[in-house]
Amino acid sequence: MQVVYVSPEGSDGATGLNPAAPTSLTRALRAYRSDTEVRIADGDYRVSALSSGAGMRLIGQGDRVTLRAAGNILLQPGDADGLVMERLIFADCPAYSIRIYHSTGIRIRKCQFLRCNSGLILSQCRDFLVEDTTFTQVGNPANYGAGDGIYVGGGIGGRIVGCRFHKCGHYAITLGNDKEIMSEKITIENNTIDQYWGGGVGLILGTSRCVVKGNQIRRTGVEMEYTKAAIQVTASNNVIEGNTIEELARKNYAIELTAYPFRGIEQHCEGNVVRNNTCRNNGGITFFISPRRACRASGNIIEGNLVENDAINIEPAAFVYFETYHSADKPPFPGQNQFIANRFRSKRSKALVSTDALTKGISYHEFGDLQKKYPDYFRDNVYLKG
Repeated sequence: MQVVYVSPEGSDGATGLNPAAPTSLTRALRAYRSDTEVRIADGDYRVSALSSGAGMRLIGQGDRVTLRAAGNILLQPGDADGLVMERLIFADCPAYSIRIYHSTGIRIRKCQFLRCNSGLILSQCRDFLVEDTTFTQVGNPANYGAGDGIYVGGGIGGRIVGCRFHKCGHYAITLGNDKEIMSEKITIENNTIDQYWGGGVGLILGTSRCVVKGNQIRRTGVEMEYTKAAIQVTASNNVIEGNTIEELARKNYAIELTAYPFRGIEQHCEGNVVRNNTCRNNGGITFFISPRRACRASGNIIEGNLVENDAINIEPAAFVYFETYHSADKPPFPGQNQFIANRFRSKRSKALVSTDALTKGISYHEFGDLQKKYPDYFRDNVYLKG
């Protein structure tokens, strides 16, 4: 692999193959492609667009390598198999910072995304890794929110690990589709999401066989005027496990299982497993289940979770809400969703389930009563005083 040296004082006329005579970043991105490592010295750089980056390694040589967009988009490489980006700051981009298409083996490590309309978009990429990277003030909190920290469309087999998110306008991480291709087998693990603006993790539009595990999610939607969930699942056959969800705003949901049509796709929410998560000191409903129109939210397993002092702003304090108001066929409660061995602790009242499916209006039920009435769906749940 050849090495090319870049600095803010680099010359377009230099090849950059000698560290004593660095080239400009613009020339390096245009002149070199596969099997090249570009070593970028500290400084500010204006970047128009990288259209292809197959086999390239863009490596910052310090902590202040800042890339800013010369236009609306910073980098948009297609067919960038094996592209590596490390220790780079992507800042002040009017549109999205980076959008990568149809590529395998992307590696993004120890980077920062600052004040961008959208952070990182991966379209139909396979076997990618985003690790130890920070997303701050990505998107806009106004008008229902815009801009994800990371949006994966049609991705397969990727990992988002050990990243930090703060003030992303829509969701910190969204897994969805790109045209007819759905996202699957993606792991979101050990990230810290301290939002204030939008939601935490969204699995939508056909996402399947993905794992959301061991993440710390706090303060979603605190500075917004509408509901944003810590984890929203509008998809099937995913695992939500071992996450800690704390200090959510107002009536925001900790874990939302919803099903509704969007962009011509019927999003069913079935066969998901939500287990061993901890939810504490949250303002709204812990588990929100909502089938809408002809879409189904059924057959999900909610097991072994610990809920402490949630529903702070809800009166009475309902920990679960099963909503059928928007559903075309009004499925019977509890929609074949199972609640098994969950623990609820509250200083205010007993753990309640609210639903509009048993009566014409919203009704409230204690877990103990539901376990007697629906033993196949409610069993071994425990209410702990204080």
